[in-house]
Amino acid sequence: MLRLKNPQALRPWLALAAVLLLAFLFYLWLWPQAPVAGNDTNPYLDIARDLRDFRLDEFHVRAPGYPWLLMLSGSAEKPTRLLFIIQLGMYLGLVGFLGWLLRRAGLGWALIGVFTGFALLPYNVMPAAKALTETQAQFLLAFGLGLLSLWLCRGGWLRLLLAAFFLAVLGITRPTFQIFPLALAFLLALAAVFINKWRGRLLWGAAGLTLLAVLIIGGLAWHNYRSHGFFGTTPLFGLNLTQKTARVLELLPDEYARTREVLMRYRDKSLLSFEDAHQFYNYVWEIPMDELRPQPGMSYAQISSYYTRLNLLLIAEAPLSYIQEVGYSLANTFLPVTNALSHFQSAVLQFTWTAAHYLTMLVFFLALLLLGGLGLIWLGLTRERRRGLIAWLDPPARLRWCLLTLALAAFAYNTAVTVLVEMGEPRSRLSVEPLILTLCVLGVDTWLRLRKKQNLPG
Repeated sequence: MLRLKNPQALRPWLALAAVLLLAFLFYLWLWPQAPVAGNDTNPYLDIARDLRDFRLDEFHVRAPGYPWLLMLSGSAEKPTRLLFIIQLGMYLGLVGFLGWLLRRAGLGWALIGVFTGFALLPYNVMPAAKALTETQAQFLLAFGLGLLSLWLCRGGWLRLLLAAFFLAVLGITRPTFQIFPLALAFLLALAAVFINKWRGRLLWGAAGLTLLAVLIIGGLAWHNYRSHGFFGTTPLFGLNLTQKTARVLELLPDEYARTREVLMRYRDKSLLSFEDAHQFYNYVWEIPMDELRPQPGMSYAQISSYYTRLNLLLIAEAPLSYIQEVGYSLANTFLPVTNALSHFQSAVLQFTWTAAHYLTMLVFFLALLLLGGLGLIWLGLTRERRRGLIAWLDPPARLRWCLLTLALAAFAYNTAVTVLVEMGEPRSRLSVEPLILTLCVLGVDTWLRLRKKQNLPG
């Protein structure tokens, strides 16, 4: 009879698996109405119907990554229960995967338990109950960065291939991340300049990310250009940028007179609207297409180019106003994301989830301060000292620092794109929320190790 050499070592894993299974059953019971459609669900359903013949025939304003999941789950007409089951499984799967990675990175079970407990709170699981892109983006980002970390530390070509594939598909799921694989490839190539020992693996990683991004994201952009005259994944960039220039529409020259009048009218209407909280940040989406279109017959691609030029002109005319809007978006990004699905109209639960969110943010920013200080120390070291430090790190420590660096890169990238182009909705943070929790426990673990002077030279 086969016996385990150390059955006690298996008990925490069995406990983690049991918790995830119970969470799966609990949320199936808790949300019998899931998946719930959101304001952006219908455009994705349109693409899912277009994909039924496994071809993308029409030009759509949304990217097709998430509609593939809708179509394959039988949700092309309306979101089905199977879609919720898949999304809930994806979210719990990424929680388990990140817990496994943290254990391999040397973290204790207490911190992994804290990570799991926060990750399974209703306000963090809630995106899985909505027919929107966030859960798929979380899954792709967590597995993509996790596998890339394992590739950098342990090698394995399949890991690199899957990591590059997940991150490329992420770019056509959430267009915010469409240049993230290339940005990450640049970061790896830059690191190869300073880390001789890992140079080959870093450069191969950069090449793999670039190749899959060109094939998948570039392939979609080429399809749109060849079929519809627009090179890109989505034509919404110019319209999104309109949210940064609403305060200075009056500065538009007379050649934009018709557009200026339309934009000002709907901006002012939004400012008077209680439903819009007397703000103008979503006013552009309330304008009928016939009025938004500068000239009859203009395609979405032409409209995007037109509004990109218009908004860049306004930003050049009033750069301080743009900086002000970026600051507002940055603050807005870190607000809590709760709704009736997570707090059930209970003031007590709403307060509890809000407190848990701000506790997470407090730990996260303290971790950023700690890691930023360590980064400054690293930059002050000589090249020989850096080489010695890297050579001294054991495998769990290397994995730990890879996870920290890649998760920070994803967080910084998502935040930058969100606040520079969009209005900085808290929902835009959800794609990196599991990584924020990961960074929290990694930061606490790093602080504890520094206090005990463990795993650090001299």
